[in-house]
Amino acid sequence: MDRLTARNERGKAYFPYCFRKDTCEGLGASEKCDTCELTQIVCERLAEYEEMEQLERKE
Repeated sequence: MDRLTARNERGKAYFPYCFRKDTCEGLGASEKCDTCELTQIVCERLAEYEEMEQLERKE
């Protein structure tokens, strides 16, 4: 599973996805942000982690 986050040299978290040429290239809000799929990707990944955590608790 590929990571959705990374840390910069100052230790701050960010989404590398947002710095790709086919997204907003790290420029912040743009027309591309209006149709960005990152929020859905992050939500799906979080749901996967929560489900795995819940299964681990039951064992």
